[in-house]
Amino acid sequence: MLNSDGPRISPPRSLKISTDKTNEPFRQALGLDENGNSTCNEDRDEILRYLNLQLIANGYPAALTDADRTFAEVAKGLLENHRQKNRLLVNHRCPADQRIERFLQSHFSDVPGGGDLKF
Repeated sequence: MLNSDGPRISPPRSLKISTDKTNEPFRQALGLDENGNSTCNEDRDEILRYLNLQLIANGYPAALTDADRTFAEVAKGLLENHRQKNRLLVNHRCPADQRIERFLQSHFSDVPGGGDLKF
């Protein structure tokens, strides 16, 4: 994804080789080896794809590579369809939710403001 084809960005000096092993858990948590290089490019690419998909789903521009542009074009149509369905169904309650809501409204009807309970 991002920076995968371009030059590698040098890791911070604090994460490079040192004789002190206290930084080891931090390097591993960040996905870096002893030299500060990334150890999980596939995981990183998958996370970036997911983040880009979330950006597209919410109508924001995404940082896409050429390989991901085709996927994004297919996904845009599906996401737009999903967004329209959600918009149309925002006030729709399934039958179980309707029954629960009616029960709560009748149960709390004698409490001030209890008749207006909504999920």
